[in-house]
Amino acid sequence: MNKPPRISDPYAGGGPNKNYTPAVFSSLYVKVDRYYFDLIHDSSRNQDLATIKTIYGALLAKVEHNLRKTTGLSLTKEDILGMDELKVCSFRNRYLFFEHYASDEVREYLSFIVELRGLNTHLAHWETPKVTPTIQKVLDTFRSEGTSVNEGHITFFGMALIISPMATSIMMHDAAFALVSERESFGPEGIKMRPYSGKLAPMLINEICPPHEDTSYPSTILNPQQYRYLCSQFFKDAGNFFLDTEAELADAIKARYLGKEDYMKHLNGNIVELMDEANYLPGDENRYLRNDIHFLRNAVFHGNLFEEDVDYFHETKPLTLDDFCDVFERWADALVDTDQRERHLSRVRRCLAAIPHNVFARPIEISYKIRFKKLLETDKVAERVANANKVFESVREEMWQGFNASMERVMSFYVEDPCPIELSPGCFKGGNLPYTYEAKGKFIVDSYSSTTGIWVDGVNANANTLMLARIPETDLPLAAITDRDGHSFHESEVTREGVLEIHHQVI
Repeated sequence: MNKPPRISDPYAGGGPNKNYTPAVFSSLYVKVDRYYFDLIHDSSRNQDLATIKTIYGALLAKVEHNLRKTTGLSLTKEDILGMDELKVCSFRNRYLFFEHYASDEVREYLSFIVELRGLNTHLAHWETPKVTPTIQKVLDTFRSEGTSVNEGHITFFGMALIISPMATSIMMHDAAFALVSERESFGPEGIKMRPYSGKLAPMLINEICPPHEDTSYPSTILNPQQYRYLCSQFFKDAGNFFLDTEAELADAIKARYLGKEDYMKHLNGNIVELMDEANYLPGDENRYLRNDIHFLRNAVFHGNLFEEDVDYFHETKPLTLDDFCDVFERWADALVDTDQRERHLSRVRRCLAAIPHNVFARPIEISYKIRFKKLLETDKVAERVANANKVFESVREEMWQGFNASMERVMSFYVEDPCPIELSPGCFKGGNLPYTYEAKGKFIVDSYSSTTGIWVDGVNANANTLMLARIPETDLPLAAITDRDGHSFHESEVTREGVLEIHHQVI
């Protein structure tokens, strides 16, 4: 292959003299099977293995979700092998990239995708499917400068590219960003990717015939945009949670069989079989719990989102956040070993962390900008007060039925360790701010109301109400919140609304 030309790009992560070539992504040009095989045998790199598989597993879950909504197909061997001509035509109509592909080529491609889904949703799977002429045909269509196949084996770059015909540009952009963000998991060469997420995405995105995305939501969803983000982030974190759990089980199985026989053959079962091999949650008393864990794991990796109907053994029911909370709690209660229980709870907290962050980070940020003198911009006071009230009303509303109840259970996992909500320093002009906001089992809000209006440090906010996150005590001076005549507020009562504890401040 000829060496690609060097491209001068002032936005390529270092200034106008920074040169860029596709070689910066060399860590993605290695063979997937070889890299996974090495990581599986090195327990010190379990997190790297889980991280990489989560990126591809999350992408494939989004792809499968869209496939199921648009064609009724799931990424399972049964569905793909059972495709009749009507189903193939339906697929071609939705995914125009394959408009001129023969029916057998469509089935062959989808079977390859099914294999990739299995590869990236089971920790110990490492063998990649064979790159057939049909798969090579798809890859060649992109004429990408990256290396898709290495000595006849699919690479990490090729694995992303081969999924691209079924993914929207947003899906691939997110995947490209994740690959660069988690670059250290790809070894020392991965560091070269650091400034170039903006270059990787165009190399992967299918601009030939992008698929239609079904963006309809369950009728219970009140805030589709927030729901979409929340589900996307949660299911990525949940995928990582289950793969991290499998890593712990794998280590126990390795210890059991190492030196006696090939432990690899004991690592290929589903999560229930791995639990049995590792003597984890043993006994008939935990049988239903193990089945529920298996069900939630499959729901995550097959792209089932909150409030969507899923087959639960012999019934169909909506999948809820409360289902996860319930299983997580039962799981913790069933673990007799203290260390195992704490490792489980630590994984749960990481899994759930994005939910309170997504809900509360923006209200906290805007509260800081109103409350701290050093961040106060007098010409923006009215605008920020209006925004603060708006975002808190959004928080107070249920994004879907039962959301507040589930949020209380989410927060309960952080009772012993306060729930950390990370804020980017880039949100603020000055330093010395508590960039990590800690919510201790509840979220405290100060609600100000005055018939003569709200004034912030003597500036008219053009509002009679103001809702702010309770600001932690610091040495930094706070802006005064008064009515028109400069009167201070006092607390009249405290109410609870789900996870919110609202302190009502009046004149």
